[in-house]
Amino acid sequence: MEKYISTQAHPKKNGRGGINVLAFLLGSFLVLAGGLFSSSQAQELIKLKLPLTRVAPVQTTKLHGTLGSYWVKVPIPARWQIEKATLHFSYVNSTALIPRNSRLTVLLNNRPLAQVTLQPTSPVGDVAVSLPPRLLKPGYQEVEFNVVQHYTLDCEEPTAPELWTVLELDKSYLEFEFRLKAVPLQLRAIADFLFDPRLTGESRVNLVIEDLSAEKIELAGLIASGLAVRFDYRPVVFSVSQTLQPKMDNVLVGEAKFVKSFLGERSPEIKGAFLSLMHLPLMEGATVLRTGSDPGHALIVVSGEKIDQVREAARTLAAISFSYPGTPSMEVKEIRFPAVEESQGKNLLTPGEKYSFQALGLETTTFRGMWGSRSIELRIPTPFVAQANEFVWVTLHMAYGSGMRKDSVLNIYFNEKYVSSIFLENPQGGIFRNYQVPVPAYQLRRGRNVLTFSPVLTPLITGWCEYIQTENLLLTIFGDSTLKLPPMTGWVDLPRMELFFQDGFPFTRWPDGRETTVFLAEKSLDTVSAALNLVAILSQKIGYPATGIRFSFEPPKEANQEVLAVGPISRVPPDLLKGAPIQIGKDGSISYPQLKKPGPESAGEDSWVRRLLGRFVSPPVSETRTTLPWAAFSAQASGLGAERAILTQFQSPRQMGRSVLLLSANTSREVLRGALMLWEPVVQGRIGGDVSILELPSPDFQVASGELGSKYYVGDKRAVSRLTAALHTYPWLFLLLLILAFIILAYAFYRLLKKQRKRRIGHEGS
Repeated sequence: MEKYISTQAHPKKNGRGGINVLAFLLGSFLVLAGGLFSSSQAQELIKLKLPLTRVAPVQTTKLHGTLGSYWVKVPIPARWQIEKATLHFSYVNSTALIPRNSRLTVLLNNRPLAQVTLQPTSPVGDVAVSLPPRLLKPGYQEVEFNVVQHYTLDCEEPTAPELWTVLELDKSYLEFEFRLKAVPLQLRAIADFLFDPRLTGESRVNLVIEDLSAEKIELAGLIASGLAVRFDYRPVVFSVSQTLQPKMDNVLVGEAKFVKSFLGERSPEIKGAFLSLMHLPLMEGATVLRTGSDPGHALIVVSGEKIDQVREAARTLAAISFSYPGTPSMEVKEIRFPAVEESQGKNLLTPGEKYSFQALGLETTTFRGMWGSRSIELRIPTPFVAQANEFVWVTLHMAYGSGMRKDSVLNIYFNEKYVSSIFLENPQGGIFRNYQVPVPAYQLRRGRNVLTFSPVLTPLITGWCEYIQTENLLLTIFGDSTLKLPPMTGWVDLPRMELFFQDGFPFTRWPDGRETTVFLAEKSLDTVSAALNLVAILSQKIGYPATGIRFSFEPPKEANQEVLAVGPISRVPPDLLKGAPIQIGKDGSISYPQLKKPGPESAGEDSWVRRLLGRFVSPPVSETRTTLPWAAFSAQASGLGAERAILTQFQSPRQMGRSVLLLSANTSREVLRGALMLWEPVVQGRIGGDVSILELPSPDFQVASGELGSKYYVGDKRAVSRLTAALHTYPWLFLLLLILAFIILAYAFYRLLKKQRKRRIGHEGS
């Protein structure tokens, strides 16, 4: 807001008095100006341009009929003081529309902001809509696109195919101008202000540690994983340094002695396991200034008098998920995490259990009008797969209105595939209780699944120039409807790096990562930062802090560990790379795929040995995949090349059924750039198989993925499942065991015949 001050001249009565008044006014002005200047410096105006696809899961959308609507939830963080916001989008409308009464209206929280006449002569348009800052309160604000479409002023068919408008929302973007609010000096800001999934811009957090010891890095990794979980599904970039970084939130981690030497006079009084929050102090070089701070960013101090107390404080910071406490500091007396089980995680369902729609996020819902749809998202833990003859049972409690035509139906889709319909044939309406719909279990995918209800409700009376009543077109699905998953078996074929970006599997088999070791191939800030971002990604995917992950500069001594290896390729021990699908260097090798064919119904049926094995011990049904029956093997002296990073997964050379995930490049700086690139959703969607090459300078995030190595199988820990996994990983072992069994059986039969013959001869002799 601009302030205009008007002044008026008066006759001068006293020269000295006038000078004093002038000096007073000048001094006041300088003080005010200085205050305004320093304030604007601390909270400078930030301009941000965001693709709408980064804000909400939108795509090109087509609105049909005389009336059509589409909603988008726009997240507004509490941290922003918005001064200006603009929505830019484009559209294409049908040339059959008449402009007199065809309109596209944009609403914000049910308040109309803009109206666009849909012109048949200029059907393509770009719109810029100003979003009033006073309406953009912290939370999720609803932007609605509403169309009214007509092709005649006379009677018309409301579902005519020429009534359409396409919103190109995947090309749309938002522009914000805002200042950062001052960070509340309360630790509750950790949960609801600083680390907020509604922060849609670039989020950065810097962790300051005393030295690059495995113990200190482990604390930083624990904190990074906990803060990443607070961001829910939003990317957040972590860095590690030994100085504070400006214009971002910082976390200072270390014992009291280090914190006091680092902050000097600004150090808080540390007692026991200690957490504190303050405004980010200003720096001059590597020295913290005695005065001056950035109120828009925070410094969180994680400390203690002993290293065990620092660890307790770090675990507490990783756990804070509620708006408490309201004090700027606290002494941690104790922190206990809940007991976790295998295959638990964020929104993951348990095989064999029954869930209400309410528990799955779908409250009692009423559909109004002829069309509409609502979906339920189901997340199946990666290790589990159902048998082909099982079913997912959907039990519906629902009611539908009277006065609808007999051809009204409720269509049900699972993962965008039609599975069933419910016939709403009674014109008097009706109520269903315990209406069961079986969904074949082979439609279940590992990870995300979507169950969609899409009613088609037809008016009873229709006709040319008839009044079409739609207010009675009602269908309600009650929230106490249920969904029951079938029992499943823990079984998965690896490597499949797409599973890492689904729920962190196999490194989050235990959600706290207790069976995972991060191997740092180089002791450098860039390598450590890359490792922390990798750990933060897998923790965010599973939704739980990595309280059990260990860090080491040496390959793990325990064989029974999953390994995340990070660092330049020249620093990775050759022994660890024995099973890698690509060998890089002077003694390098690679298998180039030549032909592809659709995968068989059962995993691994690409040889007569596997087919024979499948007759005795067959894995559960899995997804149809592409196999590589032929490949050209090449031994070569070559390298990865500059400005590239590699992400690859393979079986651990030290333990069958354990995995190694390697993120590497020529230099540690390129390794870090590769790790930051992995935060991009489009990159995560392109990674799969056992090898992905990341083109680092590519503006469109270019990724090449493939399956170049051999498979291995991971099952649950029962003896039978372990034997099954071993046999499918090494089918020739099964053949040898089968031959050995035949030899033993033949020998036993031979001995039995020999004994029987001896008895018979002895009997005849007597």
